Amino acid sequence: MKIAGDLCVYTNNTNTIEVYQKPHPMLPIEERPLFGYWDARGKGAQIHYLFNYLGVDYNQKIYKRGPMPELSKSAWLSHKDELQLDFPNLPYLVDGELKLTESKSIMKYLSKKYDQRLLGRSAEEMAKADMVSRVHDTIYLRINEPFKNGDQD
Repeated sequence: MKIAGDLCVYTNNTNTIEVYQKPHPMLPIEERPLFGYWDARGKGAQIHYLFNYLGVDYNQKIYKRGPMPELSKSAWLSHKDELQLDFPNLPYLVDGELKLTESKSIMKYLSKKYDQRLLGRSAEEMAKADMVSRVHDTIYLRINEPFKNGDQD
């Protein structure tokens, strides 16, 4: 059974074996893109999933937050200026000379670079994909609003 490009799942009712063949050659560590995010899933998870789906090896910088309830950001704040990002924020991607922040921009870049079909094969598909992306943004904001502002109940 073929699923999601080169991800194949074989099963004999007792064992399941997944075989994933990376479509892109493994890069030396120093040439791999660098992805930075918190020690949490959040908006970084979808980028991790995309890297893995695309079969792209990457380096990861994880920023640890302090304990609750403060969740100190000092690990990131002490490092962010060294990166010389145009808009310092997490998540970020450094790929050669290119430095990006904002999860959607990073995902579009990776899709364009490694598998343009993910962005749509026609103007109509591209427009619909962009529409779904915007709806996702709206839902995400509404779901996370109580956590950002503090639930009063």
